Amino acid sequence: NGKDSTFVKYAIKFQAFTYFPILLLARISWLNESFKTSFGLGASTENAKLELEKRGLQYPLLEKIGMILHYSWMIVLTTGFFQWSPAYSLMYFFTATCSSGLFLALVFGLGHNGMEV
Repeated sequence: NGKDSTFVKYAIKFQAFTYFPILLLARISWLNESFKTSFGLGASTENAKLELEKRGLQYPLLEKIGMILHYSWMIVLTTGFFQWSPAYSLMYFFTATCSSGLFLALVFGLGHNGMEV
């Protein structure tokens, strides 16, 4: 419908405080969208869908191999080479993923001038 939700209005109003916590979770979304795009499971937006249909992926097989290698390594790493408990492994994964999102956000934020909305 094009209208902002109450949460979006709140997040924009208090952007100075909500920017980094939201970006902690952005990495999870980026991983999800990368997986969906690589394996043709959908696009995040209609525009992305049209772009993907028009251009496609430059190296579709390498995209899939890269994703499989990445997730295989993440499973091995986050389980402590299969020695940690599932709960500890899950917490390790989310800590690593959210930290990565924060680090990427710092790079992104420093390279762009912030403007009030």
